[in-house]
Amino acid sequence: MATRERASVPTYRLADPCEDELVARILYNAFLHNWDINWWQNLESHIPPVDAAPSPQESLTSAQQHRLEFYRAIVRLVRIIGGFISVAIPPDGNEPAAMLCWLPPKVEVTAYAVLRSGFLYALLRLGRLLGTLHFLYFEWKLSSLYDRCLKPIGFTGRSEGAFVQIIGTDPSHAGKGLSAGLLRWQIERHRQECLANGKFTPVFLDTAGEYQQKVYERMGFQALGKQKLRVSVDDGGLKGAVEAPRDFFLSVMMLDMRE
Repeated sequence: MATRERASVPTYRLADPCEDELVARILYNAFLHNWDINWWQNLESHIPPVDAAPSPQESLTSAQQHRLEFYRAIVRLVRIIGGFISVAIPPDGNEPAAMLCWLPPKVEVTAYAVLRSGFLYALLRLGRLLGTLHFLYFEWKLSSLYDRCLKPIGFTGRSEGAFVQIIGTDPSHAGKGLSAGLLRWQIERHRQECLANGKFTPVFLDTAGEYQQKVYERMGFQALGKQKLRVSVDDGGLKGAVEAPRDFFLSVMMLDMRE
């Protein structure tokens, strides 16, 4: 009975560095239809998914290679600056199917880390000049939103709290609550650290999806503010036959660990 019960729940743990390629591929498949990354990459049609693990027979298009390298660079960047990567393993599997990049308080992205991780090069290959400008515009809008939301409540920036850098689930395991469970697990680890240190630092995150915002609200996050972006892509971030620019919204959210 106990064995069957343990086998019926996911396993959450920190990812081993040897799993970083798998983590990058989870990210790749998780965000195939996100408007922002497709906008950065200047796509006219969605690119195909990749296998969970590379194989000698794998043949990727340049668009797939550039997207995958972009996520590899994110994983390297998080490790270089001292962030954590955690994973969720479904009850019926042996390999991670969801991942989370988490930055502890006081951990920030530096120019040195951006260069050392290869992130800048990966970004330039992903979207070339126009896509890089789109990314920088997106980040500028997001940074301005954080400033507008956090300073009135006494924070100088998101590094004063823990930060959910990115979280995703492989689509083949969607709907099983793996990402939500993984985030709760990581938040509980943070809560225990707060109790040990006697300092309750909040958790910040941002999202560009209404559905995701509702999920985070159910977990206790509060929306602090929104920022509108008007870009000439469809709902999936694809350029082409778009009659008029679309409005997308970025949201900044906070979980108060004192509650």
